[in-house]
Amino acid sequence: MENGKRNAYKLFFDKAPGMLCVCGFDGYFRELNPEWEKTLGFTAGELLKKPYLSIVHPDDAAGARQAEQRILGGEPGIQFETRCLCRDGSYKWLNWRCSADPANSLFYASAADITARKMTEAAICESEATLRRILDLAPMSMAIVNIDGTIEYINKKAEETFGFSHTDIPNMDRWWEQAYPDPVYRKEVVERWMGRVRKAFAEKTEIDGGEYTVTCKDGTVKNVFIFGVIAADKVFCMFDDITLRVRAERALRKSEKEIRSLNSELEKRVRERTAELTAANEELMGEIAQRREAERARQKLREELIQSQKMEALGRLAGGIAHDFNNILVSISGYAEFLMNTMPAGAPARSDLAEIRLETERGAALTRQLLTLSRKQELQTQMVDVNKVTDEAEKMLRRIIGANMRLETKLAQEPCRICADPSQISQVIMNLVINARDAMPDGGRIVIETARTVLDDKTSGMRLAPKPGNYVMLSISDTGSGMAPETLSHIFEPFFTTKAPGAGTGLGLSTVYGIVNQASGGIAVESEPGRGSAFKIYFPRAE
Repeated sequence: MENGKRNAYKLFFDKAPGMLCVCGFDGYFRELNPEWEKTLGFTAGELLKKPYLSIVHPDDAAGARQAEQRILGGEPGIQFETRCLCRDGSYKWLNWRCSADPANSLFYASAADITARKMTEAAICESEATLRRILDLAPMSMAIVNIDGTIEYINKKAEETFGFSHTDIPNMDRWWEQAYPDPVYRKEVVERWMGRVRKAFAEKTEIDGGEYTVTCKDGTVKNVFIFGVIAADKVFCMFDDITLRVRAERALRKSEKEIRSLNSELEKRVRERTAELTAANEELMGEIAQRREAERARQKLREELIQSQKMEALGRLAGGIAHDFNNILVSISGYAEFLMNTMPAGAPARSDLAEIRLETERGAALTRQLLTLSRKQELQTQMVDVNKVTDEAEKMLRRIIGANMRLETKLAQEPCRICADPSQISQVIMNLVINARDAMPDGGRIVIETARTVLDDKTSGMRLAPKPGNYVMLSISDTGSGMAPETLSHIFEPFFTTKAPGAGTGLGLSTVYGIVNQASGGIAVESEPGRGSAFKIYFPRAE
């Protein structure tokens, strides 16, 4: 019965979706489930040799020890956050939940990876700080007000105009009580303003402007023109101080001459203010658009990072397999060579041994592809003109593709020199042309182009994005069947193929990816079902 309970506990502990562990009061791990290795990269065997504080960031160690003392003091359900060391040297944020078992001198804890949440919170704080810096530079008094009327932020111009400062904001339960001390007038203003706010939300438009009197912190009263912009659940209010204009209007009633003079001045001020308002509004709208675009760019970069990490992991796996497989092939080839040397000429078994050696050579070619993918193959680099390599490969390529296909080359007039292994460049061309041929069973057109080009930092759309600089572009396009987006997302993964069983190893494009990645180059792919495919390879140009 006890063994059954123990097995059930072990099954739950190992299969739990979160990170679970048991630590002794001496600070060393006793048990960890597999989620720890998935999250931090350390194996359970490595962590069981360490005190848990050894993987906690030095800046967070004091907080962790304080939490430990609270647990030992009997406080239940302790929760705290620390950064923990990963195997690759980076740190991840973990949220810990701990309890103590004094009878057995053990701590029981679970941990959750909250790194993504921490990064999102930091990005939001930075965006809000940027918005507030922009508002502080605005030439008009501005405030961010919640829908219920509570004020959240005022810019520097508003501080100068009304006398309120950031330190006053926590004490301002509502904007209305501070700015409109007369309850009768306040009720009128609230009804008028909130009516405009509700109308703007319903119609998704700006809040109609209106004139109001506002009581400043020192008790003086100013006349202002207020209008607002709705953004999410906030109101961006803008205040135009028109006190002088109102006073001028009163004075204008006394003198026709003064009316004409002051009216001209007021019109000028209105035009200037209108221009300032328009500029401030356009700047604000531009910032909002930039924030949205930045968020889309962050999402795209996140997807590219995930793809890069996946390819890196597959490359390491392929490299490990290649080394082990190559060792086996060396042994087989050596024994076959030994047996051939011990047999007389003409012995029937010599042909069988020759076949064994031939198959080991084919296996060695496969390991070279895997080593290219993992970037562990030794290169024989030299100055290479891509135009010349293409010319040399053209005659062989025409024999490969068949009579029902047309091969065209459009090579750059100027030399396209790069520093690379010539055999690898030929392999890139060969793999891409063969793929193009297989995509056109009924015939079609294949075009090979070269060009010198310059790439800037706007290369996030590439499958493999290089650094900005001077490059040689090698393009191979076809008029074949094309690929759907789902297929495009996997084409560079080792052993992924859409061909029939036995028709391909699935290493062609992954080998291309490995060669280009090793050369610090880039890859861009364009393809749609029924409209063919175009692969553009970028190699750093050698001057």
